[in-house]
Amino acid sequence: MAAAPPERPAAVAGRLRAAALLAAVLALFFAPALLGPGQFLSRDNGRMHAPVKRLVAEELRRGRLPEWNPYGGLGYPMVGGAVDAVQHPFHLLFLAPPFEAPLQALALLSFLLAAGGAFAWARAWGCSPEASLLAGLAFAMAGPTVSASDNLTYLAAAAALPWVLWAGRRWQEAGGAGRLALVGAASGLCAAAGDPQGWALSVALLPIQALAAA
Repeated sequence: MAAAPPERPAAVAGRLRAAALLAAVLALFFAPALLGPGQFLSRDNGRMHAPVKRLVAEELRRGRLPEWNPYGGLGYPMVGGAVDAVQHPFHLLFLAPPFEAPLQALALLSFLLAAGGAFAWARAWGCSPEASLLAGLAFAMAGPTVSASDNLTYLAAAAALPWVLWAGRRWQEAGGAGRLALVGAASGLCAAAGDPQGWALSVALLPIQALAAA
């Protein structure tokens, strides 16, 4: 199979402009969080995720993988339990103190990831840049996605879902080990969010997408 031609500078510049516009609109939408001391701490975030994330931050800063939570009941495994998502790459943000800034960034970056994924997926289906931008913003700012801001586990899984579909579409179009690796990486990112149901949904949609393309 012939190698794909390198991207033209104009295409790369277009993607950078799209990313900047998505970031600008999301920054305006979440201006109260960016400009003030507020946090995404309602419901599950405040009662469960924030205290656990603080433990994750402390362990990571000590150079340890947070494997065990001694404060819940008689203790429980954090990696095996999945929901605490300690293997998600966004948790590397907690290496930089203070704790509050990375906690806020984890939520905000999830929305940016969601918007970028929906934009890339729409482009993979041949949508125009304008339509793809609308798709990215519509997904990131949709009711279910914004409502997930009170549960970081669901939010991170939703943010990765369009990237799984984008990678699957790229592989279905042309095959190749590199594109298949992208599917695995996107799937791993979704699984690392800690929501097995969200990950299963993203994988289950891949064959449906293939049938739609056919």
